[in-house]
Amino acid sequence: MAAEPVRASYSLHCSMPCLRATDDGVDSFLPPFANAENKALDRQIKSLERELESGGLDLEESGDRIKIMGEHLKNVRNEIQYTQSRLEAKKKELSTEEHLKAMLQRECGRLRSDIEKLEVERDQAADRAARVQVQIEAGNERMEQFKMKMNWNQEELESWALASRQKEEDVEALARYGRTDDGRMKDLAIALEKVAREATKAQQDLEDEVTETQAAQIQLDKTAEDFKALHMERLELVRQWEEALEEVKRRDEAIQAASEKFAARKAALREVRARLAEQERFLEAERANNRELEQQVAVADREVAGQREGYAREQARAAEAADALAIATNTLSRIRGDLQKQRANNDNIRDDLSRKERRLERVREKYAAEADRLEGELAQLDSLEKKAAQLEEMSVVEAGKLKSAMKEAAQLKETVFRRSEVLFDLRRKERELVAEISGGQGQLKNMDAKIRGLEAQVVKQEELIYNADFQIQVIERKVARAQGERTDEEKRALNARIEELTQELEGVNAEHSMLLSQVKRAEEDLYRAKRRHMGLREESDRLENTVAALNLEVDETTRGVKAAVRDKEERMVGHDVMRLEAKRLAELLSSRADEVFSLENKRAQMQLSLEERRQEVDVHMEALKAELRLSSEDNHRLVLELKEREQALTRLEAKFGVLSRKGKPTDEEGEQVSQAYFVIKAAQEREELQREGDELDAKIQKAEKEVRALETTLERLNGTNNNFRASLRTAEAEQVAAEQSELRERLDRAYDRVKIKRGAEKELRRDMAQVQEHLEQLTREEQRTSDAITQMGRQKVETDALIRDQEEKSARAQRRLEALRRDLRARAGTGAEEATPQEMDVELADMRDLNRAVLQELRSLAQANPGAGISEQLEVAGLRAAGPGSRGGRPASSTSAATRGTTPGQSSRGPSRAAVVNIGM
Repeated sequence: MAAEPVRASYSLHCSMPCLRATDDGVDSFLPPFANAENKALDRQIKSLERELESGGLDLEESGDRIKIMGEHLKNVRNEIQYTQSRLEAKKKELSTEEHLKAMLQRECGRLRSDIEKLEVERDQAADRAARVQVQIEAGNERMEQFKMKMNWNQEELESWALASRQKEEDVEALARYGRTDDGRMKDLAIALEKVAREATKAQQDLEDEVTETQAAQIQLDKTAEDFKALHMERLELVRQWEEALEEVKRRDEAIQAASEKFAARKAALREVRARLAEQERFLEAERANNRELEQQVAVADREVAGQREGYAREQARAAEAADALAIATNTLSRIRGDLQKQRANNDNIRDDLSRKERRLERVREKYAAEADRLEGELAQLDSLEKKAAQLEEMSVVEAGKLKSAMKEAAQLKETVFRRSEVLFDLRRKERELVAEISGGQGQLKNMDAKIRGLEAQVVKQEELIYNADFQIQVIERKVARAQGERTDEEKRALNARIEELTQELEGVNAEHSMLLSQVKRAEEDLYRAKRRHMGLREESDRLENTVAALNLEVDETTRGVKAAVRDKEERMVGHDVMRLEAKRLAELLSSRADEVFSLENKRAQMQLSLEERRQEVDVHMEALKAELRLSSEDNHRLVLELKEREQALTRLEAKFGVLSRKGKPTDEEGEQVSQAYFVIKAAQEREELQREGDELDAKIQKAEKEVRALETTLERLNGTNNNFRASLRTAEAEQVAAEQSELRERLDRAYDRVKIKRGAEKELRRDMAQVQEHLEQLTREEQRTSDAITQMGRQKVETDALIRDQEEKSARAQRRLEALRRDLRARAGTGAEEATPQEMDVELADMRDLNRAVLQELRSLAQANPGAGISEQLEVAGLRAAGPGSRGGRPASSTSAATRGTTPGQSSRGPSRAAVVNIGM
């Protein structure tokens, strides 16, 4: 009977589920009797399904990565654009700061130059005042001498009259000298009054100029404050821009993180769906297995019912044996209890007896000790009486103790006798009980053997029943779980997980929709960018032809401008030559105006065709505005130079007035001053143009360096992107890897084409910018040339008017001089055409001063313009430029001339006039 449940359990285990493992470790639902062909086909199908699933996952992952890389590329492009914008803003800020610095430096230089001019004017005014003061003092001295002469006594006057009668010629000469002195005093008074008026006028002009300067300075300060306020607003705008860029960068990072999270969640969702599909397939297999197991369970139920009936019969037999065993066990336990009690009583009696024996032994030992002590004490007693009394007392005490001990010993003996009898009876009963126990133990062993056999059978039956129940419960749990039944905790956990996954799915769907909209916008932007690129390519092809034509025209214009500059430098020598040069420049200006007009028409056409690239042109417009500001500053500087020239002209007028009183200047002298002025101005303009050209070359080189640095940065960024792209490449399947490599190669070729096109577009933009700058430079040069010609014309007109005015003044002064000369000669009694010694002396001094001033001016011009040939012309004319130490010979020469008379004066005046004529020539 025990073998049947074992066979049933074995058959149950052998027919469990049909899911089995193949040789390669993959679960298969094929029946065991499937042949090799079906098994190979099943393995092939399984491998193809795995490859298909992995290929789908790889495809989805590649699509997600392509989208992420597209977003990353867009963000990188935006970052490059934002960085370029920030770089342009920084450049503008630096240029603004440099402009402010240059303005401050120019302002400081202007103030220093004004201070120096004021100091020079102050020194000149002090010199003029000192000279006038010296002349006044000399006149006062002559007046005092005259008064002293007038205060002579009568006798001296009579003697002087007698002497004057004797020497009438001397008296007449003295009278002429007196009249001459009076005239000179009048002239000095008139000159003093004129100098005072001029000083008053100069003071008034100075106050007016100071007022205008203060007003201009206030306006300039206000303009500087407004400019600083605009600069601070620009800085604030740049700061806000940088903050906005940082915020955009953080948003891009968040979008990138969300994209990566979306990809990860999507991959997790694919894995969950794959697991759910696998679980569904497993559920179907388990349901099929459950149907087979239900049939097997029915068979097992019938077998279990038979086993339970046999188990009930065996259990009844075991109950009867257990009752008999319980009776025998109770009897044995009762006998063992009685025996244990008797043994305990015997042990108590033995313990009491041994305790009393120990007590008696202690009493005996105590008695022996007392006896020894008594003997010792008796030996120590001083008298016999004390010993006898103590012995009697001790004997009485000890006798009482002995009696009591004897009584106790007698009682103990009786007790020991009674206990020994009881012990004998108990030992007899013990032997009887031991015999009964040994018989009961034999029966107990027999019953135990039967019980162990029954228990072994019961255990086997219980094992079979437990195994069957366990298998039934396992199958029932599997069936219930397969049917969807879960515990409350599992249901709550699954519901919470479902809600969490639902929320995540909604967030992922929202992000997915947002990313899809962004992808759509990016595709639209890409389409528009492609269309713009095609338009720009066509426009670039059309502009290349225009640029080639413009290059030819620019070359011709450059050659013409160089020839014009060369002709201008060669022909700006004389006044007449300057007129021819002005006429030629006017013709050249008209031709250049026509060319500029045609270029402006072409530029207007180019601007109409480049409306879509207006943002890039705005950057160039900022540079043009900066150049316009520089031009306005140059205009301001030219206005200041014009004022300085006007002041110099005023000083020349004053000098000419002084010289006109001393001697009439020639027209050739004015023309020479005008030539030197134009030579100096031409040199200054050439230096200014050279400086502007150097500054433009430095700016162009700096811009090229910055462009090269940006290109290097872009190449590094592209290399980083390629490395990142290469790190994301996976090659799990050969076909997918080949397709991906082909797509990547196509993408790289597209990137290379885009890079080449961008480089060509940058080159085109750079060429267009250079052409535009060159055109603007030509326009500015033409404008500057036209302005210079116009200014020269105005200066020529002003100079001609000034010369005519000076000629009129000189004519009036000459007429007055001739009248005074005739009056002086009439008073002196000389002829109408014969010069007096005083006239000769004054004329000689004036001529020497004039020659010295002219030679000094020519020497300064020769030093400032060594290539003009002024020194060579002076050497050819036989003249030497006067040095600063040549002024010391004037008084001696004048005195000697006065003492020598008329003939030496004439001889000395002749070379002076010849020198003046030679200089004029």
